[in-house]
Amino acid sequence: MPTSSNPEVYWTPPSVYAPNSLLPVLVYRNVVPADQGQDAIQKLIEANHWEKRGVWGHIAHAHYHSLTAECYAPISGSTKCLYGASKYDDESQGVRFEMKVGDIAVHPAGVAHCNLESTEDYRYFGLYPEGSSKADSVYTRLEGPQFAAKVNNARTCPIPEWDPIEGKNGPLPRIWREAAAKAAASDCAI
Repeated sequence: MPTSSNPEVYWTPPSVYAPNSLLPVLVYRNVVPADQGQDAIQKLIEANHWEKRGVWGHIAHAHYHSLTAECYAPISGSTKCLYGASKYDDESQGVRFEMKVGDIAVHPAGVAHCNLESTEDYRYFGLYPEGSSKADSVYTRLEGPQFAAKVNNARTCPIPEWDPIEGKNGPLPRIWREAAAKAAASDCAI
């Protein structure tokens, strides 16, 4: 069973309409104090140099952020997520997983994501690495130079130095650096 030191790993290769990433999406199960409320969730993750920039609910439209990684931390309800498929891609190419209070998901810049189904009370914190750029939400179908610019943004986005749960020595920086090194060694863009 995945723990914060061993999160679930989901791969989202590039598609025609979403940069996605050769860095994996990480899902941590039962790692935040679900019974201690929103303040405890926020304090835990912000202590590890990720900052809350909003509270959202069900977002049915697939989108991506080319300028920053993002952490979803549910604070109420539950949801079924789709990662790796934009609204213009075939949904079968994406990965699906469920999340509830106590879980978090972290995705690198460029990864398309949305909610497929959510409970009526589903809400989550959107948290971002301290000092990272403001999230640009790309919902539209871009092509040519506009899309190439978003791909470049995502590929050059820095890997966070801190894991949102375990901090400096947590799995996220290690897993993403290893994936980046493997991609570089095989001459792939991240």
